[in-house]
Amino acid sequence: MKAQTQDQPCSLAAEQAVLGAILLRPQVLSEVIPLISPQSFYRVSHGLIYQAMIDLHETGKPVDLVTVTWLLKERSQLEKIGGLLFLSGLSESVGIAANAGYYAKRVQDKARVRELLSRLPEIQKACLSANGNVNEVLLFAESLINEAVNNIDFAEVLAISGQTLLKKIHDQGEEVIANGILPKGGGLILAGESGEGKSLLRLELAIHLALGQDLWNLDVPTAQKVLIIQFENTEFIEAYRLKKMLEGLGIDTCPDNLLFSTPSTRFDLGDKKDLALLIQMIGKYQAQVVIYDPLSSLHRANENDNAQMRWIMDNLTQISRRTNTSSIVVHHYGKPSKDDSGNGYRTRGASSIKDWCDTLIGVSRQKGETILRTLDFVKVRNGPEPKSVTLERNKETFVHFLVDQEEICPPGKVKAILARLGGRVESQEELLKAIMEETDCGVRRARHFVKQAVSTGAIISEPHPTDSRKVIYHE
Repeated sequence: MKAQTQDQPCSLAAEQAVLGAILLRPQVLSEVIPLISPQSFYRVSHGLIYQAMIDLHETGKPVDLVTVTWLLKERSQLEKIGGLLFLSGLSESVGIAANAGYYAKRVQDKARVRELLSRLPEIQKACLSANGNVNEVLLFAESLINEAVNNIDFAEVLAISGQTLLKKIHDQGEEVIANGILPKGGGLILAGESGEGKSLLRLELAIHLALGQDLWNLDVPTAQKVLIIQFENTEFIEAYRLKKMLEGLGIDTCPDNLLFSTPSTRFDLGDKKDLALLIQMIGKYQAQVVIYDPLSSLHRANENDNAQMRWIMDNLTQISRRTNTSSIVVHHYGKPSKDDSGNGYRTRGASSIKDWCDTLIGVSRQKGETILRTLDFVKVRNGPEPKSVTLERNKETFVHFLVDQEEICPPGKVKAILARLGGRVESQEELLKAIMEETDCGVRRARHFVKQAVSTGAIISEPHPTDSRKVIYHE
């Protein structure tokens, strides 16, 4: 077998990770085949194993340790690749099987570099015999480089059969959040006004995704490795909120698969170099879900320019496809106009931002409320739009709980508040103030609670005997 040398770039670890990922999760082979061929592997034995996997796949046979071993043995290649012991050990070299695409891309890149290096002797020879004709040498070198690159590029399948397409669709049926809210590889936007607490919501969402626990009527099927790339909060604030939230959820230790970017981590989705670094970062930490907070800190484009923002959002899609990750983007609302209604219009900037996502969730609160947030499912591309939900935030732990707005202060609670006031008040303002202090709601909702308590007979109202502007409330 070949040994790795300085003049022959390769990543044997990535090669083994690709093969191990396929053995662990055969469906990723459909994702890998367009990227690399058996000749892309530096180690010949790895190419033999990969060829066996492809042959099994193309004939409709299962691809697993037993079938691959059987086919290699039939071809008298089992000992050449290191035997059953080596083959069975490949699975142990995999971080996360879902990252097979990232591993394959690394194998592909090394193969490209080796192919380019193989052309250098011919270019050197042409340079030494050029006889002063520099343009001729340059054209010759360019043709060799283009030939090398094109030979490898055409190994990346540019078109696939309908049968392969159907298989890929079936393989991608996993969901990060069920019922079409966030498909594997998809995108979700969490949008709202500044100061609405979007960063708290995305932090709690990240914790539950890392734990594989449901929240806010959202079904989280499995635990995910989550990377939060955020630009607005200091590490101190993130740590403080995380600690409080974990305490509120009754969690002793932060999940290992929850990661945070460092303060110096900055990316511009419009810069090719930054895109490459971001892909490398996601691959290094093997993230499955990446949360970007906020979108405005990830680019320098004009958010009202549809073409520019389409480019930015397409680059975000490309990152997801290259790293096999799902994206959650925190975004701001723009200024509403008099003719607008609902929350969908309010996502700031060009329509291409909203068009990009699979799901758009709007965050809002009623005027005067301090702890209640409403989540509106403005857009759900891959499933039915759920009903809006109202969340009550614990002011100490920042944890959100589902509530029925009518049950925040039901008639029985209004009666209990009135009892603490002596069972009788001479004005509505006194009762409203007590309700607002108890529930942290606004005056409008407090009036609603009083009206509801009166209509159900929990408390009694009667005109004030001396002041027609006032109402007396009593038990």
